Amino acid sequence: MSAGTITITLTAAEADELSFATSDILCWCSGFNSAREGTGMDGGPMGLNPLRNFNIKLKGALDAAERGNSK
Repeated sequence: MSAGTITITLTAAEADELSFATSDILCWCSGFNSAREGTGMDGGPMGLNPLRNFNIKLKGALDAAERGNSK
């Protein structure tokens, strides 16, 4: 895959809903991982850091759109 950029077109409402859902999933996974501490079970949900980074970028784009800026 090339190192270029991609654009995903969403309405502000769709982006807000996706960000809320992403935050909820990340919160659930955090609780899941915390509950497993000390159980000796290895592994857990994969991809949490990339998902968290995506959500940060999405929230930044939503914030910029609210201020009338393009990001």
